[in-house]
Amino acid sequence: SGGGFFFACYGDPRDLHSFPTRRSSDLTTVEFNEIFDDLIKDAAEHGHRVIIVFDNLDRLPPELIQTTWATMRNFFATTPGTPRQSALENVWLIVPFDRVHIEAVFEKDKDGENNDVTPGFIEKTFEIVLRVPPPILSNWREFLSNKLGESFGEKISNQELHQVFRVFDLFHKAHPKAITPRTIKAFVNTIVVQAKQWGNLIPIEHQALYALYKADISKNIPKLQDSTILDESVRTQLRDQDWPKSLAAAHYNVQPAEALEILLVPEIAKAITEKDDTRLTKLQETSGFSVILEEYILLNALQWAKGNPSFFFDAAATLDKLSFKEEVVKEGIWREMISQIVKIKTPVASTDRTSLGLQ
Repeated sequence: SGGGFFFACYGDPRDLHSFPTRRSSDLTTVEFNEIFDDLIKDAAEHGHRVIIVFDNLDRLPPELIQTTWATMRNFFATTPGTPRQSALENVWLIVPFDRVHIEAVFEKDKDGENNDVTPGFIEKTFEIVLRVPPPILSNWREFLSNKLGESFGEKISNQELHQVFRVFDLFHKAHPKAITPRTIKAFVNTIVVQAKQWGNLIPIEHQALYALYKADISKNIPKLQDSTILDESVRTQLRDQDWPKSLAAAHYNVQPAEALEILLVPEIAKAITEKDDTRLTKLQETSGFSVILEEYILLNALQWAKGNPSFFFDAAATLDKLSFKEEVVKEGIWREMISQIVKIKTPVASTDRTSLGLQ
């Protein structure tokens, strides 16, 4: 048939063969320039301009910034009147960077010695240098509000917007750093992730706190345990002072109701074991401490009395150093300790702490 004749002459077109060619080594500078020059020449012939944007230069390691900077200068350096100079006039190189950071990198070399960098080396690298001014307060506040509004819509009230703004503002006053659109977007994105996970279980101002302080919390849990992780200016203006529970919940990824126990019980146990009344007093500054301490005593007092009477009286001496605001909690703790004294069956060596604990 006609179809059979076609396949007999030309073969089955579905039978394809590929022969890939790979090259593992990098192009030489000469080879790269030849290919690049062909591309920009073709662009010019078709009426196109080549625009190269080299972003995030200032995020590279210092030694790589210096190498990359030298490569940029050498690549676009040409001899006046040559065909390549004419071709490169059709190419724009745009490099956003933090001027202060770049200048600092070139001030010292890798050995810490001063480099022979002439003033104005940036202007000598680029024909045009444009400065982008930092956003002023009103501008970044509006930008932050808009991003929060886009993310939460009607789920966030004007009062909550104001609280998030205040937390963000006071944090950056305590830790001076340029506020950029990227900073604000990262801040809002973190709050959005937190809100999707926790919903209304954690107030949005506390979610904002975690977005700002999560790195500090990871590095220094004791400061969260004794409620000193926040800057004073931030802490005093919070509407909801139960923030340690919220931050502990976010950090340990547990329900807020369980967070304080996970945060405080190991430290309470350690302070009592080590007879560290100073540490226990600092922990007392954390909201919810007294309730957690009372539960800890109720769970352990009987065991101490039966198994380790000396520890029982040492613990009583340590607890005696605390000043309780909640009289009912204080009475509950001492009622439990006193009720367990009758369970002590073994002699106890008399020491100053034993006497203090017995009193």
